[in-house]
Amino acid sequence: MIFAMLRLFGITLGVAFLAVTGVLGIRWMAAQQMFKAPPHPWFEQANWTIWQATPADFCDNQDLQKWAGDPNAIIALPIKRTDLETWTLPCESKIDIVEFLRLQPHQNWLFEFKITSAQGLDSLLTRMEEFKNQKNFGARSESQKVSLYLRKNAPHWLYAADSSTLLRFHLFAGIYLESALDFWPDFVILDSEDVQQWHTRQSTELARRMKRVIWHQLDGKAPPENFPTQGTMTTRSN
Repeated sequence: MIFAMLRLFGITLGVAFLAVTGVLGIRWMAAQQMFKAPPHPWFEQANWTIWQATPADFCDNQDLQKWAGDPNAIIALPIKRTDLETWTLPCESKIDIVEFLRLQPHQNWLFEFKITSAQGLDSLLTRMEEFKNQKNFGARSESQKVSLYLRKNAPHWLYAADSSTLLRFHLFAGIYLESALDFWPDFVILDSEDVQQWHTRQSTELARRMKRVIWHQLDGKAPPENFPTQGTMTTRSN
């Protein structure tokens, strides 16, 4: 009986040793990877300022560069699919996004997609080629399917992390394997609720991968002390 218990104890220790050794080995190999920032103009800025525009800001077709007050700011626009060929701003007049951008001198735009399928994205991207050498774009969607489709077909854009990708990142971090995860998004947008799930290892890993962490300022709340961020996302107060 004692021999059996000692044998079981030995097996348990052996399995634990192999598990710890495996995790450390994977972490070491993953840590040897070298990363560089994407060749995108936004990464030339030390900090990003993202203004979330609302229908009250853009439905009257005003010059949003003057509204933003900073030519380097990134203006976030919600856009929606009205049919398979047309993408518009959420205004009563259904302003076509391409026609809207033609009238805007501003360069930096973050599109916020409230969709769960990739239908119609080909049409949007084809029309957006008009601005390829004139404007810089990013995309944010809670749908991983949408984000991955856009990334495949518009690799010159930047992409915010979706909730599914962040969940996987948290799970890998929970078993100390965050460095082994293929974390493809270019930046993460966090608010005061999201940040409760973060710790130093995750922030350090994103910094190593040249990713940006953007603080979504809600209700005037600032990021926790000593929590590294490289930009702010908030509504523009005129």
